[in-house]
Amino acid sequence: RTAIVEDPTVTDHIQNLIHHGAGVLQNEVFRFVTTQSILKDYYSYRAEKEISKEEVETVNVIELFAGEEGGAEPVELEYPEEGGPPLKDEDKEVLNILNGLAQKVVETLSTTPSEDPEVAEGEEPEGDFAIPDLVPALRAEQALLKKRCDLVVLRTRFIVENARTKEAQVYQAMDDLFANRFRDEMDAIHGLIHAIKVAVEEKKRLEFQLRLDASVLVVDKDARTYPLAETSATLPPREELPPFRLSSYQLDKLVDALKYSAPSGLITCGDLISQLQQIRAMDGISIISPEWIPLRPSQIRDLVGSFDSLNCGLVDWRRIVYSLAEIPPVVNSEILTRLVKAVKSKDLKLSEVPEGDLPSFKFWFEPTKLPELEDWGDSGEKVARVRDARRVKKTILKAFTYDGVVALDFLILYACASKSQLEGVYRAAKILGPAFAQGEAPALGHVTPHIMTKIVSMASLSAFCTPLKNKDRTSVDLAVLEATGAQESEIQIILADLLKGSQGKLLLDRCNGLQRLDIYGIMEDLAKRPPTAVPDQQPSL
Repeated sequence: RTAIVEDPTVTDHIQNLIHHGAGVLQNEVFRFVTTQSILKDYYSYRAEKEISKEEVETVNVIELFAGEEGGAEPVELEYPEEGGPPLKDEDKEVLNILNGLAQKVVETLSTTPSEDPEVAEGEEPEGDFAIPDLVPALRAEQALLKKRCDLVVLRTRFIVENARTKEAQVYQAMDDLFANRFRDEMDAIHGLIHAIKVAVEEKKRLEFQLRLDASVLVVDKDARTYPLAETSATLPPREELPPFRLSSYQLDKLVDALKYSAPSGLITCGDLISQLQQIRAMDGISIISPEWIPLRPSQIRDLVGSFDSLNCGLVDWRRIVYSLAEIPPVVNSEILTRLVKAVKSKDLKLSEVPEGDLPSFKFWFEPTKLPELEDWGDSGEKVARVRDARRVKKTILKAFTYDGVVALDFLILYACASKSQLEGVYRAAKILGPAFAQGEAPALGHVTPHIMTKIVSMASLSAFCTPLKNKDRTSVDLAVLEATGAQESEIQIILADLLKGSQGKLLLDRCNGLQRLDIYGIMEDLAKRPPTAVPDQQPSL
């Protein structure tokens, strides 16, 4: 325990964090100096004044923080006497230096006075005051510098306090564990001593035997003490996949990130592009494949846009994740039909299946066996050439889970997708039609306007938006009217007749969610595309 408590690792990391805060202050100095120069050049040019060649004063924060050039005088922060975070004296000392450094930066760079100088009548103001609107802009920038420097100190202090608080919590948990362990061991020893005394007094033979096994005292029959907990299972093998492919671990992390931004699955194309750009910049290969990182913003836009063929600006990121998982196409649709019947037999809606009922259903992407391992290089490491199907299943079901219920209707819809959009519609009508029917299920190859509206609204994502859903209902009514000459709400119509007319083809075009896209093939084609003459614009986050 003493070795753990006295280990300087946490303190060293905290010192590095505070040094990083000094680096952030240096960036603020660069930002302020650059902005100040731009403001002076802009307003001088606008006022038709000569642009000054004088260099703007700057501050070397790193040297000052290191104590060079006289250093910076510490300015003590306010710390609560009781009940505050368990900061150490060395933490407070360096934080005070950082605070003094921030104040020195503000004092040194704030060269524009807060009040205008008095100018005699008939005389012209001098310097920056002679340029219209420049001084207010410089004052605003000085105020912003002070605010940002204060925030740097505040944020650094928060991180340090949070680290020390968690350190104290870990130590407390360790002390509690040791105390409980010691108490249990003492109780076991007292019980053993009592049993021995009783056996000696009654002249009985002790029936249990003690042995020392792996430094743990274990009792064969009537245990007087307890063994150590079993060690955790070994880590799963690393997955070595072809270029651009995401491993099962990366898929799981990507789902976590996207669920945080859009729990229901619906997200705008712009937000998804920004999310992918942010993941690429901040998380890197921990979430995405290394081949994704060189992709230009225009290529990311085209990749996301391929899932928005209706140009409505909306996509379902769950469909993209399903494509990224490369779940094989369902050859025999009977397994989907049995799944729909199993859900209906429990009086559940496909759109609201409780998460706790999932183990009772069999899915088309059930893991059949563990991935085979191969040697990787000369290191002797074993790697898998395919994804872990068990983790993929958990990830896919987690992606379609929201607020404790699973949207199996959308999951089955994307499983019905095919390279031919027409074939996807036929499969969706066959499998989901009975579940969506308001009364008796239609005959094979037939649909009702209600069923068709439900399928189209899901495939076009208008199910999330009432105005768009009304548009789909109108499109279905027009296709039914064109095919039958009647407009009845529960008429059964042959699906082929419904889709062969001009209105039916327009209806088919709206079912873009029923087209199976090879996302990795699209990505590889985009990566080969040469850059355009116009540079890509970085989307705003």
